[in-house]
Amino acid sequence: MSRRLIMVACLLGISVLSAMPAQAGWREFHYRTMLDWHRNNVWPQPWIHMDRIATCRMFDLQAQNGWAQQSTLTSFHFNPETHKLTESGRNKVRTILMQHPEAFRTIFVVMGQEENDTVTRLDSVQQVASNITMGALPQIRRVAVPPRGWPAEEIDAITTRRLESMPEPRIQQTNGSLTTSVN
Repeated sequence: MSRRLIMVACLLGISVLSAMPAQAGWREFHYRTMLDWHRNNVWPQPWIHMDRIATCRMFDLQAQNGWAQQSTLTSFHFNPETHKLTESGRNKVRTILMQHPEAFRTIFVVMGQEENDTVTRLDSVQQVASNITMGALPQIRRVAVPPRGWPAEEIDAITTRRLESMPEPRIQQTNGSLTTSVN
């Protein structure tokens, strides 16, 4: 009898379960299908703003690096023995504080060979900056790597030699017309 009771209970359970409507996640399927359809039809719009921000960040970073390079005082702006600002260094500090936009008035100082040299350079820049600005001092930061560049004396010497080695222009006469040639 117990076997028959178990069999009847199983058949009753199967019949009850088969009588229930089959859901099988159709609502979720329909919702996801419609969501995907809408996403495909408006495709670039949700991501255009993020792409524009990512592109502009790169240009902002490049602009910040350019301002930092323009605001860096290198060893050429300091006296090699005393590590005080030279006249060109004082002019550069004045230019940074008076002409740069307010957001880019941070002064970067390339570190010296020893810590004492760096401290002297920072103090010298701070004194000059305090004389120029009568208000709050700008940020003065030390930098380990100098920006790429070379001394103006070298550039001037190269330009002078190039100009000196240029031949004199002369006018040649050919077939009744004047032409200019450099030989």
